[in-house]
Amino acid sequence: MSLQPVPSSCHRASDRGGDASIDARRRSTRRRTVGRVSAAGALVAAAVLGAGAASPAASSAASVGPSRAAAPGVSSGTTGAADRMSAAFTAPSGTRSTYHLFTSRLTAPAKGLVVYLDGDGMYGHDHPSSTWALGGSRGVVAQAAARGLATLSVRTPDRSGTPTFWENGTVNAAYVAALTRKVAGDLRTDTVWVVGYSGGSQLITKYLLPAHADLFTRGGAVITGGGGAPRSSTAALTRAASSRMPLLWYTGSDDDGSTADDGYDALADAKRGAAWYQARGFAVTRQQPAGIDHDDLGGRFGTVFAGAFDAARPAASARGAVSASGWATRVVPSRTGVRVSVSFPRGTKGRVRVTVRDAAGRARSASATTVTRSVTASIAPLSGRHTYVVDHAGVVRATGAFTTAR
Repeated sequence: MSLQPVPSSCHRASDRGGDASIDARRRSTRRRTVGRVSAAGALVAAAVLGAGAASPAASSAASVGPSRAAAPGVSSGTTGAADRMSAAFTAPSGTRSTYHLFTSRLTAPAKGLVVYLDGDGMYGHDHPSSTWALGGSRGVVAQAAARGLATLSVRTPDRSGTPTFWENGTVNAAYVAALTRKVAGDLRTDTVWVVGYSGGSQLITKYLLPAHADLFTRGGAVITGGGGAPRSSTAALTRAASSRMPLLWYTGSDDDGSTADDGYDALADAKRGAAWYQARGFAVTRQQPAGIDHDDLGGRFGTVFAGAFDAARPAASARGAVSASGWATRVVPSRTGVRVSVSFPRGTKGRVRVTVRDAAGRARSASATTVTRSVTASIAPLSGRHTYVVDHAGVVRATGAFTTAR
């Protein structure tokens, strides 16, 4: 596999909500390539799984760009419609910016929409084929499409200096909300998730949810690399809290400012934000992967979203599985765990891993090489709703959810 760093300016909001000055720092993205799998054979990975310690997600992925740019006038709601790249939108207030809308991977009408809000500098948005955020099989676009969702990546309207979302946050949040309503209406869906990184996360928790939480009550939010508390509660938040919409904070244990040029302690900000929303009745989960700092989050946004989305879906057995072409899973929950059987194309080489997470994000996994062809792991009994992911060589092959017998 190849690893190619791509430098970019990255500026981040202070934990005071963007009132302090910030310094430029370097961010690198990871581009990795993986081989394709062909032909037909089978593996049974049997796992009896239970609650355990959190396991950080891997960040390798194939670098896959957007399928194609859309011509003006292409309907975004059409199955397999061309992606719309750098399309212009002007909000009713007169605020202007551009967006990418990814629909070409969908094989049926969109079941929902994922809105991605990038960090300061907009590297992930401006490089949609990079595996940093949007591109690749583990990126936001592919992971959303595997679940029947379109992806909307918004470029901040900010044009002064380094582009950020958190500066002039009230205006930028209103723009994001207006664009989201328009696109969701075109797609005829009211299921909307929002995923943010760094400055994008600050916009979500400090400005977007306080004023426009109603947009996401049938979806949820994934907040990475920060996401502090707003200054005060609002009527919109009070209404949204009763819906128990899921909010996931995902910030690494090393994202504490000790390795940052600007000293921004994203971990402390995430703890404050998560505690604030939880105290007001939201369904909050906070994950803190060990050894991960601010820049290490690149390449994780898609799979972190996938885990949150799968955990929030109604519990299902194998009927709810989402599998890649040529791969199939059969899930049999029991009183003590779950047995996951995986079928895959002949000639597949390497290791296949099944990872199960409980509602708190704690994970256990079982793996098998295609040589041994099966594995059984016995771990402590568990009960309740869980999600699972099947991956091979760093590529997600199947996902789903299940509930163990009580």
